[in-house]
Amino acid sequence: MSGKAEDFKIVNPRFSLPVSAFKTGVLYLAALAGLVFVISRVPRDFSMPLDETRPLAQGAAVALGGLAAWGLIGAGRAVLRRPKQIAWQVSLRLMGWAGLVASAAGVLVLVSGDNTPPTGLPVAGPLRAVEAVIPLVLAVQAALIFSPDDEPALEVMLACPRPISWLLLERLMVLFLAQAGVALAGVVISRALLPELDVPLALARWLPPAFFLAGVGVYVTLRSRVAAFGAAVAGVVWFVFALFGRGLMPGVPTFWPLTLLQPFIWAFNPYLQPEDVLTADYNLNRVIVLSIGVLLLVAAVRHLRDEERVLGGARPASGSTSS
Repeated sequence: MSGKAEDFKIVNPRFSLPVSAFKTGVLYLAALAGLVFVISRVPRDFSMPLDETRPLAQGAAVALGGLAAWGLIGAGRAVLRRPKQIAWQVSLRLMGWAGLVASAAGVLVLVSGDNTPPTGLPVAGPLRAVEAVIPLVLAVQAALIFSPDDEPALEVMLACPRPISWLLLERLMVLFLAQAGVALAGVVISRALLPELDVPLALARWLPPAFFLAGVGVYVTLRSRVAAFGAAVAGVVWFVFALFGRGLMPGVPTFWPLTLLQPFIWAFNPYLQPEDVLTADYNLNRVIVLSIGVLLLVAAVRHLRDEERVLGGARPASGSTSS
């Protein structure tokens, strides 16, 4: 029998609650109470210009960019050390063609669409078609490619010498490469319809949002163990930022308590438009958005290293003993 308090459970005829979960709940409630207290002390007409939030964005870009680079280097080294571990053909077959067809069809529809207000769609036209379609479809696919509860023979895969995290990593690589091909074709079509299109800027428009939304979808799926929930959350994030991102810029009239967040949203808005801010600020935004996406994907891969969590069990208390 263990002597640690974390191993005991508060038993009730109808449910059993671990003490560690109870402590976590109390901590979250305390943090929420503190947040409500701070918000209640801030004036309702609170506002900050973008210039005053730029130093915070610069610090976030350096910190998040460094962490994301560390994660990418680690993933790259793992792939280079064991390239034969990647089952390319199986991953491509499991990915299917539906996502590629949906991306191609969506780009073709939007690339010739009307974005003239008030009836036009904001994400239509050759300038925004690729950035609107590819990240959304990629995020939905990423959220659906691996869910522990939906994966057949999960126990067998966990017992194999090959880490199960490679399963997620290889599927993500195949997915990104396939959708990148569709995105590049869409950029070529957009350039043909809009000769003044800046190709490097077009790549910067869709690549960071793709990593960001894919990271959201994958991470939510693994934490909730419900693939549909991960896809839905990624879709909601896309809907808010792609269609209403310009309404979240500093200085745009909005309602309280969104006024507290509005001065900072531009820094991590995946669909920030380059014409709305200075070039330096847009570059900061791209670094932050890309870094958040990479870190979420890295966190998802690391989550799979805990076999207890993957199987749906609770993490055992460190250093516990039993008799």
